Amino acid sequence: MQSKVLTFNITGEQARKLFAAAQSCGAEVSAISQADFEQPLGALLGALPRKNAVCLTPFGEKMLIMCGFSRAQMEQFLDILKKEQVTIPYKAMLTPTNLTWQCDALVRELVKEHAQIQQMRGQS
Repeated sequence: MQSKVLTFNITGEQARKLFAAAQSCGAEVSAISQADFEQPLGALLGALPRKNAVCLTPFGEKMLIMCGFSRAQMEQFLDILKKEQVTIPYKAMLTPTNLTWQCDALVRELVKEHAQIQQMRGQS
């Protein structure tokens, strides 16, 4: 699988910078519409069949999912985003486990993890 970044709710200058960062790492970018938030991640990549689903739980947070990235490629991509001041609170790697998850399930998990990390940072 060629490296790909799925983006959610990322627009304007941040989308332009993210696209340039992905391109410099040899990755494609696919902006996912709210209508597809109920699809399994694998369906958004063409690896699983699409479901007849209507998005009942849209979210407004920025999120990206890196697919098919090596560790070095991921680190390079994230370093570029940081250097370019592209702030995306929710980031994930596609894994065999989350390939079948719907976007909203991944968002719930990332929100939970993000809150735990913020709480740990506050206790340090």
